[in-house]
Amino acid sequence: MEECDDSCLEVQWSFWLEGVAVPVIAAFGISGNVVCVFVFNQKSVELKPSFSNILKCLSIFDSLFLIGVTLLYPLPILSSAYSSIEPNVTPFILPLTQIALTGSVYSVLAVALERYFTICKPFQYNLGSLLDGFLYILVIVLFSFLYNLARFFEYKTVVETEIDPVTNASYDVTKLVYTHLRKDPVYSTVCILLNTIVMGIFPIVTLSVLNYKILKKMKMANQVHNRIATTQRRDGAMTALLSGVVLVLVLCHTPKTIINMYESYQMLMWGSLKYTPLWGRLVIKISHLLLTVSSAVNIIIYSYKDMKFRCVISSFLPKVLAIIRLHCCRRSKPDASSIELTQLPDDV
Repeated sequence: MEECDDSCLEVQWSFWLEGVAVPVIAAFGISGNVVCVFVFNQKSVELKPSFSNILKCLSIFDSLFLIGVTLLYPLPILSSAYSSIEPNVTPFILPLTQIALTGSVYSVLAVALERYFTICKPFQYNLGSLLDGFLYILVIVLFSFLYNLARFFEYKTVVETEIDPVTNASYDVTKLVYTHLRKDPVYSTVCILLNTIVMGIFPIVTLSVLNYKILKKMKMANQVHNRIATTQRRDGAMTALLSGVVLVLVLCHTPKTIINMYESYQMLMWGSLKYTPLWGRLVIKISHLLLTVSSAVNIIIYSYKDMKFRCVISSFLPKVLAIIRLHCCRRSKPDASSIELTQLPDDV
């Protein structure tokens, strides 16, 4: 058996992580996020409007990110037809996917802020909860778009003429290349440094601090009150839910943050990415998988941590299955007109 070199190993990891695992998890995540939006629209889940609206915003951003990830990584590997149009669509899909990722991260941060003010500062005016949380959502959408606006100008599609070395025949090849903006060392350095801070260090540290303060406050409240009121019990469930979401986000975003920090160091030292070791390239592929997991598993966290969420799903799924079963039965049942037509020659 031939030994697999670095490029061979990278291709294998890319196939199994990005070509196989990512689309499976993304399909599950998109379905789960659609269910989450439906559940959070139900009054029986008993959530504050601001809290449920931010969670719906999170589910929508996660779904958009999963769709973008599927178009960026698995499809070019699995579909040769899509590979031919990939250079034309990637300059638009990549920044849109980054917008969705930014919106997802800061939606979690908004959930943590909403919980923090509700639990730790109940008597302090929370400007973000105005309009049932839509002020949070408006800020998240605007920030996500403006922060990633320059990414629409980082790539371009060009058509180059190449010559076949065997037949000497010329043919056109569509390629995806960096723009002059993306090649600028100052822009690249600033971009990597900002991404390390804005999408890594800041949200991870802030979420960890907020979650710690919320948990500490809930523990103190439970020690003071022997009998916990219904609203406090609900706050406890939502705190546990938030803790699960934050834990998953921190774990899944840490590899990406480490790579960004490593690239930031190189850009500051040499003005370019002088080293691209195999471990770094493999960690990038692992981070793609982990980011997909982070956007896909929220429904599992909600179901595990919140009984009311489970109750809504358990009452909703049988109805959906019954509708699907009825639809399948109608499709498989022969049409009356077709029966008459097939039997007509024999009757004659």
